Amino acid sequence: MSALTPLTIVAGYLGAGKTTLINRLLAQPHGKRLAVLVNDFGDINIDASLIASHDGDTISLTNGCVCCSISDALGDALDQVTAMVPPPDQIVVEASGVSDPAKVAHYGLGWPGVTLDSVLTLADAETVQGRATDKFVGHLVQQQLRSADLVVLTKPDLLDEARLREVEQWAASLANGAPLVRATNGDLPAAMVLGDGGTAGPFQARQRNTAMDNSPVHGHFESVSAEFSSPIDREHFCAFADALPPEVWRAKGLLRFSAEPEELWIFHKAGQRWSLSAHESPSAQTSASVLICIGVEGTVDVAAIRARMDQLAVTHPPRN
Repeated sequence: MSALTPLTIVAGYLGAGKTTLINRLLAQPHGKRLAVLVNDFGDINIDASLIASHDGDTISLTNGCVCCSISDALGDALDQVTAMVPPPDQIVVEASGVSDPAKVAHYGLGWPGVTLDSVLTLADAETVQGRATDKFVGHLVQQQLRSADLVVLTKPDLLDEARLREVEQWAASLANGAPLVRATNGDLPAAMVLGDGGTAGPFQARQRNTAMDNSPVHGHFESVSAEFSSPIDREHFCAFADALPPEVWRAKGLLRFSAEPEELWIFHKAGQRWSLSAHESPSAQTSASVLICIGVEGTVDVAAIRARMDQLAVTHPPRN
């Protein structure tokens, strides 16, 4: 959909569960051709039935995904996968457990051919507070949380609910307003990791040419969506995007604006970052606009967001 390939970073200290999440992601029926960059193939326990071929630093899977080793440098690996024909739909980097994800994220902000999608920081619910106070690694663990667009608290089943809530509140205090979710054994839906799920995303809805509803994306997530039959006001939409609360972790859209109705724009929000980019083939789509917002179940004010979506359909937006 765009000339730049989205780059998602999966970070977290050693033992947080990054590889488990990656393995689950590779096996999910999300319909995307992923390029997953890892430091060591030995840690990735890919189901043998998924492996189509293994050639040096690359493993090709039967679902169109590939795993590539970061053998020398991340930049070299990014050049390798963006040069593929066709290129992957999305790149996922499993950052080293002792790396600062903010530094890795700079690749997504400036490397040719890619654009930063999001940083997911995984934190072991049982050990993360102790790690964060360790005199040797504490600063790094805290920095990993501060760099997150989404904090994924792993192994929540090892704590009782009261203790788990204490850890959540502590992690949230470090995460600069980033939303927080729980995930056991890497069970996080692709809609949250990659931006649009196999059945809930706006692009799939447009292909079916049906209106979306606000049915749950997953047992722990919910969505609010709308379809507009006429172009909307761009200034009004930007104000809408700026005002989206951090509880709306993901948002996607295909939009036409009233000042330039012949153009089609891709809207994307991950964490507290959002962007608009021109669609490469605007004439290939219908005249309608479609928008979806995804957040953690029970934290999103669905009624308020739907009311603001309804206001987007107003021809002359209200003035403040």
